[in-house]
Amino acid sequence: MPQVRREQVIGYRVGAQGLLRDGSSLGKLAVLDFGVQDSGDSARLAFDARLRRTPSLRGVGPGQPLALAWTLRGAPHLHRRTDLDWLAAALWPLSDADALGRVDAGSTMKKAGMAGLAGFAAGAEAMRKVVTAPMGKGAASTAVTAATPDTMHRYCRSCQATHVFELVFRMGSLPAGIELEPGTAPPVLVPRPGAAVPTSAARRRHPGWFACSGRSTRTCRPAIAR
Repeated sequence: MPQVRREQVIGYRVGAQGLLRDGSSLGKLAVLDFGVQDSGDSARLAFDARLRRTPSLRGVGPGQPLALAWTLRGAPHLHRRTDLDWLAAALWPLSDADALGRVDAGSTMKKAGMAGLAGFAAGAEAMRKVVTAPMGKGAASTAVTAATPDTMHRYCRSCQATHVFELVFRMGSLPAGIELEPGTAPPVLVPRPGAAVPTSAARRRHPGWFACSGRSTRTCRPAIAR
Protein backbone atom coordinates (compact mmCIF):
# COMPACT_ATOMS: atom_id res chain seq x y z
CA MET A 1 0.00 0.00 0.00
CA PRO A 2 1.46 3.39 -0.95
CA GLN A 3 2.40 5.63 1.94
CA VAL A 4 0.95 9.13 1.94
CA ARG A 5 2.26 11.80 4.26
CA ARG A 6 0.00 14.18 6.14
CA GLU A 7 1.50 17.12 4.24
CA GLN A 8 0.57 15.49 0.94
CA VAL A 9 -3.03 14.98 2.02
CA ILE A 10 -3.36 18.57 3.22
CA GLY A 11 -1.77 19.86 0.03
CA TYR A 12 -4.22 17.85 -2.06
CA ARG A 13 -7.17 19.17 -0.04
CA VAL A 14 -5.97 22.76 -0.51
CA GLY A 15 -5.66 22.23 -4.26
CA ALA A 16 -9.01 20.42 -4.58
CA GLN A 17 -10.75 23.25 -2.73
CA GLY A 18 -9.15 25.77 -5.08
CA LEU A 19 -7.39 27.61 -2.25
CA LEU A 20 -4.23 28.39 -4.24
CA ARG A 21 -5.65 31.73 -5.37
CA ASP A 22 -4.84 30.91 -8.95
CA GLY A 23 -8.40 30.86 -10.31
CA SER A 24 -9.25 33.20 -13.15
CA SER A 25 -12.99 32.55 -13.64
CA LEU A 26 -15.64 32.73 -10.95
CA GLY A 27 -18.02 30.43 -12.81
CA LYS A 28 -15.40 27.68 -13.17
CA LEU A 29 -14.59 27.30 -9.46
CA ALA A 30 -15.02 23.69 -8.33
CA VAL A 31 -16.78 24.70 -5.11
CA LEU A 32 -19.66 26.09 -7.17
CA ASP A 33 -20.51 22.50 -8.13
CA PHE A 34 -21.99 22.26 -4.62
CA GLY A 35 -22.76 25.90 -3.89
CA VAL A 36 -21.09 28.54 -1.75
CA GLN A 37 -22.97 29.65 1.34
CA ASP A 38 -23.73 33.36 1.33
CA SER A 39 -24.29 34.75 4.81
CA GLY A 40 -23.18 38.36 4.94
CA ASP A 41 -19.89 38.52 3.05
CA SER A 42 -19.06 34.80 3.34
CA ALA A 43 -19.42 34.09 -0.39
CA ARG A 44 -17.23 37.03 -1.35
CA LEU A 45 -14.56 35.85 1.10
CA ALA A 46 -14.75 32.31 -0.28
CA PHE A 47 -14.29 33.56 -3.83
CA ASP A 48 -11.55 35.99 -2.86
CA ALA A 49 -9.59 33.09 -1.33
CA ARG A 50 -9.67 31.24 -4.66
CA LEU A 51 -9.31 33.87 -7.37
CA ARG A 52 -6.39 36.02 -8.42
CA ARG A 53 -8.54 39.14 -8.18
CA THR A 54 -11.42 40.07 -5.90
CA PRO A 55 -14.53 39.16 -7.92
CA SER A 56 -17.50 41.35 -8.69
CA LEU A 57 -20.81 39.82 -7.63
CA ARG A 58 -22.86 41.93 -10.03
CA GLY A 59 -23.63 38.77 -12.00
CA VAL A 60 -25.78 37.31 -9.21
CA GLY A 61 -29.56 37.33 -9.17
CA PRO A 62 -32.55 36.77 -11.47
CA GLY A 63 -31.44 36.57 -15.09
CA GLN A 64 -27.75 36.44 -14.13
CA PRO A 65 -25.24 33.54 -14.46
CA LEU A 66 -25.22 32.96 -10.69
CA ALA A 67 -28.31 32.56 -8.52
CA LEU A 68 -28.91 32.87 -4.79
CA ALA A 69 -31.25 30.25 -3.35
CA TRP A 70 -32.10 28.35 -0.17
CA THR A 71 -30.49 24.97 -0.88
CA LEU A 72 -28.20 22.88 1.35
CA ARG A 73 -29.68 22.67 4.87
CA GLY A 74 -32.08 25.43 3.85
CA ALA A 75 -29.26 28.00 3.98
CA PRO A 76 -28.69 30.65 1.28
CA HIS A 77 -26.08 29.52 -1.26
CA LEU A 78 -24.76 30.85 -4.55
CA HIS A 79 -24.99 28.43 -7.48
CA ARG A 80 -24.58 28.47 -11.21
CA ARG A 81 -28.01 29.15 -12.66
CA THR A 82 -27.62 26.20 -15.03
CA ASP A 83 -27.22 23.87 -12.03
CA LEU A 84 -30.43 24.74 -10.20
CA ASP A 85 -32.71 22.17 -11.84
CA TRP A 86 -30.49 19.14 -11.23
CA LEU A 87 -29.73 20.49 -7.77
CA ALA A 88 -33.44 20.50 -6.94
CA ALA A 89 -33.61 16.78 -7.79
CA ALA A 90 -30.36 16.08 -5.94
CA LEU A 91 -31.76 17.62 -2.75
CA TRP A 92 -35.14 15.87 -2.96
CA PRO A 93 -35.43 13.42 -0.01
CA LEU A 94 -34.79 9.74 -0.65
CA SER A 95 -37.46 8.44 1.72
CA ASP A 96 -40.11 9.38 4.27
CA ALA A 97 -37.55 9.10 7.06
CA ASP A 98 -35.10 11.26 5.12
CA ALA A 99 -37.75 13.93 4.58
CA LEU A 100 -38.83 13.94 8.23
CA GLY A 101 -35.21 14.30 9.31
CA ARG A 102 -34.61 17.35 7.14
CA VAL A 103 -37.43 19.63 8.21
CA ASP A 104 -38.16 21.15 11.61
CA ALA A 105 -41.78 19.98 11.32
CA GLY A 106 -40.65 16.33 11.20
CA SER A 107 -41.73 15.32 14.71
CA THR A 108 -45.09 17.09 14.39
CA MET A 109 -45.77 15.50 11.02
CA LYS A 110 -44.79 12.06 12.31
CA LYS A 111 -47.13 12.34 15.32
CA ALA A 112 -49.96 13.34 12.99
CA GLY A 113 -49.30 10.36 10.72
CA MET A 114 -48.21 12.48 7.76
CA ALA A 115 -45.69 10.74 5.51
CA GLY A 116 -42.44 12.65 5.18
CA LEU A 117 -42.31 12.73 1.38
CA ALA A 118 -45.95 13.76 1.16
CA GLY A 119 -45.36 16.63 3.57
CA PHE A 120 -42.20 17.73 1.78
CA ALA A 121 -44.01 17.68 -1.56
CA ALA A 122 -46.97 19.57 -0.11
CA GLY A 123 -44.68 22.34 1.09
CA ALA A 124 -42.98 22.64 -2.29
CA GLU A 125 -46.29 22.61 -4.16
CA ALA A 126 -47.71 25.34 -1.92
CA MET A 127 -44.60 27.46 -2.52
CA ARG A 128 -44.93 26.96 -6.28
CA LYS A 129 -48.60 28.02 -6.31
CA VAL A 130 -48.10 31.02 -4.03
CA VAL A 131 -44.93 32.65 -5.34
CA THR A 132 -45.84 33.58 -8.90
CA ALA A 133 -44.20 37.02 -8.78
CA PRO A 134 -41.52 38.62 -6.57
CA MET A 135 -42.83 38.41 -3.01
CA GLY A 136 -41.43 39.30 0.41
CA LYS A 137 -40.78 36.46 2.81
CA GLY A 138 -43.47 37.53 5.27
CA ALA A 139 -46.22 37.67 2.66
CA ALA A 140 -45.09 34.37 1.15
CA SER A 141 -45.01 32.67 4.55
CA THR A 142 -48.55 33.86 5.32
CA ALA A 143 -49.83 32.56 1.99
CA VAL A 144 -48.00 29.22 2.26
CA THR A 145 -49.35 28.77 5.78
CA ALA A 146 -52.89 29.17 4.46
CA ALA A 147 -52.17 26.59 1.74
CA THR A 148 -50.70 23.83 3.96
CA PRO A 149 -52.09 21.54 6.70
CA ASP A 150 -52.02 22.60 10.36
CA THR A 151 -49.53 19.82 11.11
CA MET A 152 -46.93 21.84 9.20
CA HIS A 153 -47.47 24.99 11.29
CA ARG A 154 -46.14 26.23 14.62
CA TYR A 155 -46.61 29.24 16.86
CA CYS A 156 -43.66 31.64 16.54
CA ARG A 157 -42.97 33.79 19.59
CA SER A 158 -40.82 36.30 17.74
CA CYS A 159 -43.49 36.80 15.06
CA GLN A 160 -46.38 36.49 17.54
CA ALA A 161 -48.14 34.42 14.92
CA THR A 162 -48.69 30.87 13.73
CA HIS A 163 -46.97 30.07 10.45
CA VAL A 164 -45.43 27.24 8.45
CA PHE A 165 -42.26 25.72 9.88
CA GLU A 166 -39.16 27.57 8.67
CA LEU A 167 -37.38 24.63 7.05
CA VAL A 168 -40.55 23.44 5.32
CA PHE A 169 -40.67 26.91 3.80
CA ARG A 170 -36.98 27.17 2.92
CA MET A 171 -36.38 23.64 1.66
CA GLY A 172 -39.53 23.68 -0.42
CA SER A 173 -38.43 26.79 -2.30
CA LEU A 174 -35.84 25.26 -4.66
CA PRO A 175 -38.05 22.41 -5.96
CA ALA A 176 -40.80 25.03 -6.26
CA GLY A 177 -38.58 26.91 -8.74
CA ILE A 178 -37.84 29.85 -6.45
CA GLU A 179 -34.65 31.86 -5.98
CA LEU A 180 -33.80 34.86 -3.80
CA GLU A 181 -33.19 38.46 -4.75
CA PRO A 182 -29.67 39.29 -3.50
CA GLY A 183 -29.29 42.12 -1.02
CA THR A 184 -32.87 42.00 0.29
CA ALA A 185 -33.73 41.78 3.98
CA PRO A 186 -36.18 40.30 4.67
CA PRO A 187 -35.56 38.14 1.59
CA VAL A 188 -37.59 38.65 -1.56
CA LEU A 189 -38.56 35.38 -3.25
CA VAL A 190 -38.55 35.31 -7.05
CA PRO A 191 -39.99 32.55 -9.29
CA ARG A 192 -37.70 31.08 -11.95
CA PRO A 193 -39.49 30.85 -15.31
CA GLY A 194 -39.26 27.37 -16.81
CA ALA A 195 -37.88 25.71 -13.68
CA ALA A 196 -38.05 21.90 -13.77
CA VAL A 197 -40.29 20.22 -11.19
CA PRO A 198 -38.52 17.26 -9.52
CA THR A 199 -40.62 14.14 -8.98
CA SER A 200 -38.03 11.95 -7.26
CA ALA A 201 -34.57 12.11 -5.75
CA ALA A 202 -31.43 11.88 -7.85
CA ARG A 203 -29.41 8.94 -6.53
CA ARG A 204 -26.15 9.18 -8.45
CA ARG A 205 -23.32 10.95 -6.63
CA HIS A 206 -21.69 13.93 -8.29
CA PRO A 207 -18.19 12.83 -9.39
CA GLY A 208 -16.60 15.90 -7.84
CA TRP A 209 -18.00 15.27 -4.35
CA PHE A 210 -15.12 13.16 -3.09
CA ALA A 211 -12.51 15.34 -4.78
CA CYS A 212 -13.74 18.41 -2.91
CA SER A 213 -15.03 16.91 0.32
CA GLY A 214 -12.83 13.87 0.93
CA ARG A 215 -13.88 10.53 2.35
CA SER A 216 -17.45 9.54 3.00
CA THR A 217 -19.27 6.46 4.31
CA ARG A 218 -21.90 4.28 2.70
CA THR A 219 -24.50 5.71 5.08
CA CYS A 220 -23.51 9.31 4.30
CA ARG A 221 -25.49 10.50 1.33
CA PRO A 222 -23.73 13.46 -0.26
CA ALA A 223 -26.43 16.03 -0.84
CA ILE A 224 -25.35 16.46 -4.42
CA ALA A 225 -25.99 14.03 -7.23
CA ARG A 226 -25.64 14.50 -10.92
